[in-house]
Amino acid sequence: MADNFSADAGQIDDGMGQAMKAKIKEQQAYARAMSSRVNAAPKVDPDGVPDHAFEGFGTIEAQNQEKPLVPLMPERGILKESWLNVEIGDADKAEVRVVITARNIGIGAQFDKSGEVMRDRLPLEEVTDISQQGGAIVLQTNPEGYSSGRQYKIYTTESDWHALIEKNVAAEHKRVNSKLKLVRRVLRGYYNSRPYQWFLSTTIVVNFFLVVYESQIQPLPKTDPFCIADPTHARCGDVYENLQTFDILFTAFFALELAVNMYVHWFFAFIKNPWNDFDFIIVMISLVNAADIEGLEYLSGARAFRIFRLAGKFESLRRIVSALSSSILPMANAFLIGGIFLLILAVLGTEFFKKRDETNFGTMFRTVYSLWLMIAFGNWENDLPVLREDNTVDTGALIY
Repeated sequence: MADNFSADAGQIDDGMGQAMKAKIKEQQAYARAMSSRVNAAPKVDPDGVPDHAFEGFGTIEAQNQEKPLVPLMPERGILKESWLNVEIGDADKAEVRVVITARNIGIGAQFDKSGEVMRDRLPLEEVTDISQQGGAIVLQTNPEGYSSGRQYKIYTTESDWHALIEKNVAAEHKRVNSKLKLVRRVLRGYYNSRPYQWFLSTTIVVNFFLVVYESQIQPLPKTDPFCIADPTHARCGDVYENLQTFDILFTAFFALELAVNMYVHWFFAFIKNPWNDFDFIIVMISLVNAADIEGLEYLSGARAFRIFRLAGKFESLRRIVSALSSSILPMANAFLIGGIFLLILAVLGTEFFKKRDETNFGTMFRTVYSLWLMIAFGNWENDLPVLREDNTVDTGALIY
């Protein structure tokens, strides 16, 4: 009987173990499912400075990038991890998974046995004091920072935890408080401020209209034969030199603006923004054009494309650009279907009318060109009249 009871108890333990494993797997699946959902809460600048520089296509996307509703523990760059008792603020002490990376301490959720869900993240740069108290590492945070001055107590008997945290906190403080970082932070604040972005937008608009004006009047230098013959003409005089001076000034300003942008958002924050990549190309073309290299004069027209940067500043333009960019693929499919039908009709027209009108329907490409002229309401020398000379209708040509 005792043996039977022991066997039954073993079966019960196995059943409970399987139930626990199933519960853990269920929690893991739930965490992954929730992490696939996104919220649209805007992301703030790492230094707490509102970023108005890249609103919309480009940077607002970076600010509103997809993030999991349920934050997960870091998976890369882990220096040390363990299941420890942790006390956050006035909350009760709980055994959770603790992960330390070079810049953060991740604290797992209390009731998540999988250790994947993150309850809190402590940036090491905000730790203002580290001490030992009753077998716990006490971390005091900045009252004005991300953790709002909360106190973290990590209970552990391993001495290397304290040494590792202290080392990483010191390294983070050195990194954040370096003079280079402080200068970059101040410049980023000015660059991303709304007044500067409005000034930059106004400069882009003024430059665009100067490019349009130059394209309209087509100014000529005083040494041009036309101006020598008629120096009082509107295209001559000082207008050419003045526009060239303005062009050099605008090119220098936009080159400096690009350099500042690269410096304050270096590196990945800069290159991940499509508007930055676009502006980099335009500025490089403008610099090549300013060098006045023979044979590359046609590059000057690329300056007009700079006006598209305004789409990153105004929501209405941003919506239009986003709609146009998202419609490219459907429009390409429509053009593909239209092109297929055009080729089918070209093959049929070539077979039907090549002997009667070899000029317009002698080959498939001639037929395609003739059909394209018809679509564009153009005309060609027509040797294939719908109405014959005897006033009868050519039904085949009419249907085609």
